[in-house]
Amino acid sequence: MTFNWLLGKFHKCESVVTTEKISVEIPCHKYWPEHFVAVKRNDLEDIRNMDESEKKAHVADIAEIYNKKAFGKELESLVSQQVYFIAERALGQNQLDFGRGTINGIRLVQERFGDLHAEHAERSKPDEPFNPYELFEKIQETKV
Repeated sequence: MTFNWLLGKFHKCESVVTTEKISVEIPCHKYWPEHFVAVKRNDLEDIRNMDESEKKAHVADIAEIYNKKAFGKELESLVSQQVYFIAERALGQNQLDFGRGTINGIRLVQERFGDLHAEHAERSKPDEPFNPYELFEKIQETKV
């Protein structure tokens, strides 16, 4: 299976014209019974093109998901399952590489959600009042 072969499979769904989202299942490599799901690229909403209010709401939703203990536990469970698969059941280098890539993908999701959570926390933080005399007060306290 080459990358160009796989790309050719994804481009086949472009010829279908409809207003609904199109999903086409494409059989994966002979080692894995799973399927890739191809979606028309035009139907995907790009997060980078959101206006500021939409982005703020999106980040708040992600932060809420990230705060759920179940989300973290599920991701860690998926990683553990992949580690077990790699250690015990992988039949060759292809399956080892696929398992490592899966773990990397899960970690990327965790990292992205963590970054968006931190961004939301930074936005939600109340403004601290500015005291121009604070430095002078601290100096006076150390002298006494």
